[in-house]
Amino acid sequence: EISRKDQLAKNIQKMKHIRNDEYNIIPMTWILPAEHGALSHFMSRLKRRQRTKTFIIKPPNSSMGNGISLARNIEQVPQRENVIVQEYIDKPLLLDGFKFDLRVYVLVTSCNPLRIFIYKDGLVRLSTQAYTLPTNSNLDQHFMHLTNYSINKHSEAFDRDEDFDK
Repeated sequence: EISRKDQLAKNIQKMKHIRNDEYNIIPMTWILPAEHGALSHFMSRLKRRQRTKTFIIKPPNSSMGNGISLARNIEQVPQRENVIVQEYIDKPLLLDGFKFDLRVYVLVTSCNPLRIFIYKDGLVRLSTQAYTLPTNSNLDQHFMHLTNYSINKHSEAFDRDEDFDK
């Protein structure tokens, strides 16, 4: 259930209701099409306040960066498709000016009581284009906004470590 983005979002929303102070690090999330009205209302409030936010749109059961896009208005969000929409973190922590994420591998053996084992190795994934704040003109620059290996390996700036397997 936690490997699908929609189910993970539902479970996190449940936990936010129970322990909001511990789950307030998760960006606001909408599961469409069911929550399209709530998202539309949120974006309308932003527009009335003359504020702009960027949202990341992801298919619920996809990987490797497939189907991910960014949007800044409700017209750019699919209304009837099964997607997850989240507030995009537009001021992320950067590594030498590049977006990155950390993959930490864990094994959950029990939820109650919670028992987790953390694998000693992990992975750092980097974008291949220096990061700038999202604008309408750079929303489609996936080499800057996404850290997925499957996306960035196609960038001219991608640096493959030829000695890694040696």
